[in-house]
Amino acid sequence: MEREQTKIEQLIHDAREYIDAKQELIKLQVVKKTTRVASGIISIIIIVPFFLLAFLFISIALAHLFGELWGHEYAGYLTVTFLYTLIGLLLVVFRKKWLIIPIMNQMIKQILSKDDDN
Repeated sequence: MEREQTKIEQLIHDAREYIDAKQELIKLQVVKKTTRVASGIISIIIIVPFFLLAFLFISIALAHLFGELWGHEYAGYLTVTFLYTLIGLLLVVFRKKWLIIPIMNQMIKQILSKDDDN
């Protein structure tokens, strides 16, 4: 009888250790995924301003180019403004298909991935 009780105690002890280890594993997985998402956001915050500056200078260059083609500098700036307005309207109309769903899918993939290389 005493031997059965020690087996039960050992089983309970092992079960507690297993539960503690499982809780620790879940904590580590949450930390890993959280830091992965946070580092991705931070890297985007660092990279985006450089592309915005490049985009700004390309826009100015395009405005000057169109201005030379149309014969008036203001016409070049109006042309570039029209193009960006058109792109903006297209993004508003198709935002769910072009922006929301792909971003959601990427975030879900990132959170649920089991691969360390993502």
